[in-house]
Amino acid sequence: MRGTLTKNPGYTSSVYLILLKHSLTCLEMANLTFNPNSAKARSRLIPLYNSLRNRMNISEVKNLFSNEFGNISQRFEVIRLKIGDAMISTDAMANRPGVYLFWHPKYHVVMVGKHQTNSKKRALDHIRDNTKNDIVELAALKNDPELDLFLFNVASNNDKHWVLALEAFLEWNVKPIIKAHRMG
Repeated sequence: MRGTLTKNPGYTSSVYLILLKHSLTCLEMANLTFNPNSAKARSRLIPLYNSLRNRMNISEVKNLFSNEFGNISQRFEVIRLKIGDAMISTDAMANRPGVYLFWHPKYHVVMVGKHQTNSKKRALDHIRDNTKNDIVELAALKNDPELDLFLFNVASNNDKHWVLALEAFLEWNVKPIIKAHRMG
């Protein structure tokens, strides 16, 4: 017996968690074996569970940023671009040091990263190089009109040290689908 869980836009992450938990209980009741320690379970169910549990919409991300960084957040310019627009944008502020965040309504925060000279260029490198994991591939989202690139760029090079702090803070708190390996 095989089934799929399709996304219902009215469901919250907690509803999906309840459905996932219920599905596992049904497997046990039907005396079907489910080994949560198997490689297949770890590669499929656990990332799904974690991604559903930690979803944040973009307003929540922006509020988290503003609340944590307070007055320091004024040193950043937050820019929202579609990927196609980012590829052709000549906006000088988009080409500054900063933190980039890919956001998609299906996956929510896909990836967070930083660059000390040009955050937009580095973000687009991830699409070109097809940064991926078991859940999502950035190259596959290249032409998806729902994928947004958010840049949290500093206006002054004197504020570049805040880029490092913001990237670490976002990586630890928004739980992106694709994790930065250097964050541990």
